[in-house]
Amino acid sequence: MQMPNDALAELRGLTFAERPARWQHVPQSVALGIVAANTNRLKRHRSGESARYMFPLLRLDDVPLDAAVQPLDLHHVLLAGLPTPIVTDLWALPADLSTALMIEADDRARAVHARTAAVHERVRSGCPDALLELYPHAELLALQRDRTPTLTRDRERPHRADHVWLTEVTESSGEVVPALRWSIRVPDRHLPAASIDDTIGADVGLRNLVTLADRSQVWHVPRRAQVRSLPSTDPRSAAALLVDAQARRMILEAARPELEAALVRTLSYRRANIEALSYQGMRDHGRVPWAPGAMHLSGAAVWGTWVELLAPVTGTQVRRVNPAGTSTTCPHCGLLCVRPAPYDIVECPTHGAMDADEAGARMIRLV
Repeated sequence: MQMPNDALAELRGLTFAERPARWQHVPQSVALGIVAANTNRLKRHRSGESARYMFPLLRLDDVPLDAAVQPLDLHHVLLAGLPTPIVTDLWALPADLSTALMIEADDRARAVHARTAAVHERVRSGCPDALLELYPHAELLALQRDRTPTLTRDRERPHRADHVWLTEVTESSGEVVPALRWSIRVPDRHLPAASIDDTIGADVGLRNLVTLADRSQVWHVPRRAQVRSLPSTDPRSAAALLVDAQARRMILEAARPELEAALVRTLSYRRANIEALSYQGMRDHGRVPWAPGAMHLSGAAVWGTWVELLAPVTGTQVRRVNPAGTSTTCPHCGLLCVRPAPYDIVECPTHGAMDADEAGARMIRLV
């Protein structure tokens, strides 16, 4: 994609009202950072013939950022062109993928430490003006100097590729928010190939975050943190966003070991049917209006995405299944069941009472 410099100048002058609808929710500072991040790259490809292509105004998932986006820690990402980092949820990934991004953060921390040490040595050698090099990058240097690097790049472990795109996701509240889509290289042998020739069904929910069922066994990941919601956060305050991210991380971490174990177990099967979530359906037809937010906080809502992210490594075929009727149908005979309050069990006229989540996982497996 090519663009002359005057087109970039025009882009920087655009107002929110002049941007495509899908960009309306991107904060002004982030949009300007995206423009700045692409400026140097586009300067190398100037051509009046392609001025009609307004590069950063493509669909969000077509906007590459690549090396202009750098992870600083599990809660912060630096976007070139912005003076302060963006608060992000790099912790809300399978642990190995988060670690892959933290390897990059440690590489940058080492570079900052080396840069600061070099300035220190120049000052000691009689060049006090070297200190002036630190001040323009004060906040960034402070964040990276506080990180003690412990991770190193290893081609045998997942590690970051240089490709990053800006995209968007819909949260449990229904709000559309900008998100970063990272490329991570996962070695072929990092996870064993799926070897169990069976389909595993996965029901996700509130009482049990995940319930897995194959032809003969059932496993549960119970809910560990009984948090339904968190206070609303001021999106203009980086401090408030960070506290909110840290609170959400605490809730997910309570069940992470079991969620990760369920992830590995699922990826050992050649086929996985996973409940497809509909937050709007939960709000319209669910018995508890706080369910979408609680599932998002607990890790239940993101677990299926974890499976989809790593399924190509193991060769597991993943299919999202509409859960309609799966928790009120007997998996043994297909008869309609009753589900009395508090909705933990279903009662089949032929096979009697059974755990509702187990029945749901078994039906999702069979659909």
